[in-house]
Order: sequence, then structure tokens, then C-alpha cells
Amino acid sequence: MSHWQMGTEPDSKGNRDLTIDIQTDDSVGTLKGTVTFQDRPYSVTGHWAAEGSVPGRNYSCLAMCGPDHDPAPEMLTLSGTLVGKGYAPDSIQANVTRTDSKTGLQYGYGGKLLPM
Repeated sequence: MSHWQMGTEPDSKGNRDLTIDIQTDDSVGTLKGTVTFQDRPYSVTGHWAAEGSVPGRNYSCLAMCGPDHDPAPEMLTLSGTLVGKGYAPDSIQANVTRTDSKTGLQYGYGGKLLPM
């Protein structure tokens, strides 16, 4: 089991656009925890694949998704490529898509996550 606490660079007030607080099961590549995007938490689950764990897997990557806690939820997906060891990444280049079930609007975001 690994624990990833990572986020984008803080702004001048110390706020971050995107953070993750994720527990991994390294033996099977599952993820679960919280992604906070623009101050809204989402409960997520997902998977990651470690570079070098099978022939031809040259990069570590991840994907996770889940809702916020609103009865008419926003859904969030996050996928990305890890740099460094999977149990303690140096960074994650992340892409986020958020979809709102109230308005039908979608929003995309990309950023680099660093250890916090």
C-alpha cells in the first residue's frame, strides 16, 4: 500500500487548483481516495499500471473517477502519467474532466501534481 498526497503549485494565497489524497494497492494496481478540484472533493476509485511491471509497459499511468457529495452530483475523471517510482511519484501530469448533472456542462483541466 502506498499513500499519495499531491497537488498543483499553490497560488499566492496558498490555494491549489487540484489535490489528490489516494491510497493504492500496489499488488493489484487499484486506487481509492479523494480528489479535490477547485475546492470541491470527489470520492474516487481507479487503477494504475506501473512501468516495467510487464514487457512493453514503458510508463506508469493512472485513471480514476467518482462523484462529489451533492444529490445532483458533478462527476470527475482524472487520468495521467506518473514520473518516478509508483509507490512515491515525483510528479503526475494530470488531465481532469468534470461533468455537472445539474447543468450538463463539462470542463477540462490539465496540471502537474507534485508531492505535498
